[in-house]
Amino acid sequence: HSNDTSVTCTSESPVQAVENNDVTNSIYTAIHYVENTAAGAKTWTRNQPSDDQTVTIAEYSGLKSGAGILDKVLGTGQGFSTSADSGNTATISQADELLIGFTGFESAGSPATATGGFTEDIEDTGPASAMLASRTVATAAAYKNTATLQPTPNWCCSIATFLLVSIAKPDFNFRRRETRPGLFKPGLAR
Repeated sequence: HSNDTSVTCTSESPVQAVENNDVTNSIYTAIHYVENTAAGAKTWTRNQPSDDQTVTIAEYSGLKSGAGILDKVLGTGQGFSTSADSGNTATISQADELLIGFTGFESAGSPATATGGFTEDIEDTGPASAMLASRTVATAAAYKNTATLQPTPNWCCSIATFLLVSIAKPDFNFRRRETRPGLFKPGLAR
């Protein structure tokens, strides 16, 4: 399978925060982001050829703007078990941050459960199974993304942390969920 990870979007320039590639089991995950996206319709595309792709687009508000929004990333968690784990990030830079966890796994049709204080935002149990989860934190510490998977699959687990204006700010929320097979996923392609 191709490891080409370029992503395009009309009128935007997505940045890859982290990728995790389990070549042996053909599971690839990546988290991409766009800062201060403009309003209006967008078309996202991913150039990796695969029948088992999923697209998840999530929009979060309350993040700091400008350079340096992305803080810490870790994309080394891989395994074959019911417990996915990204491993710990380095200590985050400030107390108020948004943690984005992404887990790709090979058990089509089987559910995943976000753990470790994360809330599941989107789960796709299609041919390319994946779960996007998030968590806000108010303490500068090391964090990891974890999930429970059933039955025992191969998996890749990643985390990226983003700087918030303030955790108590009322405009921080998860605003849009969209999953479409065959397009880009900040996300998964096998």
